[in-house]
Amino acid sequence: MASPHQIIPMMEGMVSTMSTIGSQVAGDWVRMMKQVMHRVSIRDETDWEFMALSDIDEDGAAETNAAPLISCTMLYGALIGTNSADAELDWVQFADADTDTFAGGSALDNDVLAILELPAAATDGTEELHAAIWPGGLICATGLTVSADGQDGTNPAADDIRGWVVFRT
Repeated sequence: MASPHQIIPMMEGMVSTMSTIGSQVAGDWVRMMKQVMHRVSIRDETDWEFMALSDIDEDGAAETNAAPLISCTMLYGALIGTNSADAELDWVQFADADTDTFAGGSALDNDVLAILELPAAATDGTEELHAAIWPGGLICATGLTVSADGQDGTNPAADDIRGWVVFRT
């Protein structure tokens, strides 16, 4: 657990390591997340987390079933990278669950908080970033599972989707 002043340098450090292709989106996301985290009502909270998710797939990221995501109470932002240029668009699902499997061709479960659509990357293997920010936060009563699938249910290839999330525990 940390304060915004401890989390922000980690986010800025992540941006400094991004390739030039994604750095503008990442930089804008960090700048906007700083504004959210500095809101008067939450800036003094010390339960902030910033976490990298190395491979988001249909079963949820490997990190999802481990602390601290299972203790997430409020999701504020996500930065998602995709390097897949296949014809099927992908979705990333954010669910209020300690475990969840996402099927893009099926109806959404009641625990789904948000869906982020990822357009195909312009060049296969070249990561493109997509950002989402919820200034008021999305309430998680059970925890947070982040998973991805294709719109028609085709599973994303290994290591095609990764991300970073900012939340409170």
